[in-house]
Amino acid sequence: MAEKWTNNVRIFVSVKTMKYLVRGGRVSFVSGLIARILNICPIVSIDESGKPILFDKTFNQKANMEK
Repeated sequence: MAEKWTNNVRIFVSVKTMKYLVRGGRVSFVSGLIARILNICPIVSIDESGKPILFDKTFNQKANMEK
């Protein structure tokens, strides 16, 4: 049963700032700058291979929690 459950688990991370995604090289400087200017807060998930993917994006933390 545990193996079945692990296949159905999804992780969602609400990112408050793009600063560390840009520093780590996950996001380009230009994309990070645009996101910072527009105050975009992305929701990041992890796919089956372990790579981060963009799940959704909002303009504030409250909307992130609702999604």
